[in-house]
Amino acid sequence: MPVTLQDIAEATGFDKSTVSVALRNLPRAARFSPETRRRIQQAAHKLGYRPNFFARQLSDKKPRLLMLCLNYLRDPFAMMVAEGFERHAAERGYRVLITALQDQENPFALHRDILGLQGVGAMALIGGASSKLSEKSLIQLADEGVKIVLVNRTVADNRIAHVGVNDYEGGVSVAQHIYGQGLREVWVLGGMESEAVEARQKAFADVARSVGAPAPMSLRCRGMDWANSAAEMVAGALKKAERLPQAILAASDVLALGAGRALTAANLIVGKDVALTGFDDGIYAQCAWPPLTSVRLPMADMGRAAVDSLITMLEQPDEPAPSSVLRVELIVRASSKVAPASQETSYP
Repeated sequence: MPVTLQDIAEATGFDKSTVSVALRNLPRAARFSPETRRRIQQAAHKLGYRPNFFARQLSDKKPRLLMLCLNYLRDPFAMMVAEGFERHAAERGYRVLITALQDQENPFALHRDILGLQGVGAMALIGGASSKLSEKSLIQLADEGVKIVLVNRTVADNRIAHVGVNDYEGGVSVAQHIYGQGLREVWVLGGMESEAVEARQKAFADVARSVGAPAPMSLRCRGMDWANSAAEMVAGALKKAERLPQAILAASDVLALGAGRALTAANLIVGKDVALTGFDDGIYAQCAWPPLTSVRLPMADMGRAAVDSLITMLEQPDEPAPSSVLRVELIVRASSKVAPASQETSYP
């Protein structure tokens, strides 16, 4: 059986409350003599005492547990953000409860017993527009005192923080890379509507306009099965197109993989016949063949920034929620044609 505070109390001759205060190093422990604290700590170590973190979470006035909500655990983008989140939380003395939303509207209620006293806690949500947690539910949680930070999503409420990236900047960089090679027959492949996708596609169109190129043909995939949807969408467009694309700018790496599958099925070579780019630069981009040119999102940094925002909100509850926008980086690989330096063009 696990060692309890009562066991330590009996072994040392102190009462249970004294043992609890000493082991948790609460401010009241300063009233105890160094000898008292030493005896209690030695007894706890000798008996093999392991503190019950969840019990402490319920009783502490300052919760030390953060909740991280993902849409699905199989999402590699979310898991890379989660890795940075959990590691940085540990560095700052917090632990993390990771939960998948699946089709739940409010998973927070399922874990309220361990997240904090009287329903007060802190949570980060990764999922963007595809999140099952509605804006109404988020505002209701904020009304209850829950500290919330959204990753790649914004809500018009200054109590809810946001950590994101400059999607437009990333879209401009990859579009300049493509149009700078003299390519003009460009298709744009997007997913379900979201702030991120719309910013990326606007950047693609703006760069095309700035170089006098025709507006890119826009293809929009629906549903969550993005790779298969993209493959079907591109395959159908290839059959109907009067002119084949010179390049496809995809709004995510998963969409790019689906597009690449359709191009290969049509006997077109990615990186030779058609340039192909993605967005995210997760594990898919690096495992693709040929390796995928992509806009790298600082996913681990996004997780760390989310932790910092949550802790700031916990420590300064009366201040507006702190948000941050991180920079992105274009990573050029073999999937996109790279023109000689003399043919490169600069754009405003």
